[in-house]
Amino acid sequence: MFFQNPMRAQPQPRQQPTTIQPVQPAALPLANPANAQATQEDWLAQPFNPEFLIPRIRMVESSGDPNAFNKKENAVGHLQIRPGVVADVNEWNRRRGIPTRYTHQDARDPEKAMEMFHAYMARYANEQRLGRKPTNRDAARIWNGGPMGYKTTGLEPDKLNRLDEYTQKVRSTAPHELERKQQPKK
Repeated sequence: MFFQNPMRAQPQPRQQPTTIQPVQPAALPLANPANAQATQEDWLAQPFNPEFLIPRIRMVESSGDPNAFNKKENAVGHLQIRPGVVADVNEWNRRRGIPTRYTHQDARDPEKAMEMFHAYMARYANEQRLGRKPTNRDAARIWNGGPMGYKTTGLEPDKLNRLDEYTQKVRSTAPHELERKQQPKK
């Protein structure tokens, strides 16, 4: 019979890396209509949370339609991805040694569109670049206004107004609207 010395260190099973769990939208206090404006302002100022922000952006951009096309901006898919975003993401992937390359038509595939969104945000909505932790507002403005969209000064007044309007649309897309719009039509 083999005796194991209890004083001897035993190999420990390898632990999985800890992941930070995002704040779930239901946990945020948006349900009280009397407090809606204050809480919507609060969530815009909260740290960037893609799981919370993306459904709102998707509704503002295309009402969730993966086949949406905006001829004026040549924007495609449910996140309305323009060719410049695809080029930025491909350049970012190349610099990081990631072999994935996207085409503009890949934006029609919701999974690939999400990958492009995350890569674009990793490149432009990060603490090192902004000098502070990015917020939901920063991410929404970067998505709509490009890499410099997070700035609130130094931009042309027209661009600032468009970014403010876009942020207002994202802000006003309440969770109950997301659920109603995403239900299949009967």
